[in-house]
Amino acid sequence: DLLAAGLGMDWVVYEDSQGRSRALRYRQSDEYLFPVTMISRRREVGNQTPVTVIYQKARDIIEPLLPAQPFQ
Repeated sequence: DLLAAGLGMDWVVYEDSQGRSRALRYRQSDEYLFPVTMISRRREVGNQTPVTVIYQKARDIIEPLLPAQPFQ
């Protein structure tokens, strides 16, 4: 929820040919993040990257794609 709040994103159910996933979506855009998957897939292969590092990398990727907020 920190990622959602920090980026103004909302939790949604994303559905594609692979199935359904929980995702964060920015407003009504096509910009999605999959935080649970970002962590679980790493853990499945033994990658122990700290969640804080994964969080920051996600922010770094998505922030440039979001519109600038006034007065920031």
